[in-house]
Amino acid sequence: MDELAQLVQKARAGNPDAEAALHARYQRFVERRLAQTRDRRNWFWLTELEDAVQETFIHFFAALREGKFVFEARRGSRASSSTPRGSSP
Repeated sequence: MDELAQLVQKARAGNPDAEAALHARYQRFVERRLAQTRDRRNWFWLTELEDAVQETFIHFFAALREGKFVFEARRGSRASSSTPRGSSP
C-alpha cells in the first residue's frame, strides 16, 4: 500500500495526523481549483476563499468517514484517485 492510500485509510478512521497530512498535501490544489472556478463561473459571492477551502476539507473528511468516497490506487503508477461512490472517475 502506497503512502497516499495509507493516509486515506487512516483519515477514514479519524486519525487527525493523517487528516492534517492530507490537508497540507492538497490545500494549495483545492485553493487553486476554487479560485479558477470562481473566476471562470463568475462566483462573485465567493469572497472568502480560505473559508471555502476549509469547508471543502471539512465536508471531504466527513464524507470519507461515512464511506462516501473510495480510494483506488492505480496499478503500475503512482497516480491514484478518490472518487465518489457510484461515480466514474
